[in-house]
Amino acid sequence: MVGVGLMLRRSYSIDEPAPGLLFISFQNDLRTFTATLTHMEASDALLRFTTTTASATFLVLPGFDGRHPLGSRLFG
Repeated sequence: MVGVGLMLRRSYSIDEPAPGLLFISFQNDLRTFTATLTHMEASDALLRFTTTTASATFLVLPGFDGRHPLGSRLFG
C-alpha cells in the first residue's frame, strides 16, 4: 500500500538495559506504519543483522471541546 499517509519517525540510541536503537513514529493511520514495515521487510538489506525485541501501538485520542467529548471524533 503506497502513499497511505505521513509518518513522523525518530530513532534514539539507548545504552540501558542493553545497547540498541529505539524507533518512535507518529501517524494518523496505523496502515501507514504497517505499509512501511512491509516495504522494509522486502527491501532493507540490514534487517538480517537486526533483532526486534518488542513492539507496541498506542492510540492518542483527538482533542475535545465543549461540543465534542474526548474521543467522540473517532467514530464519526
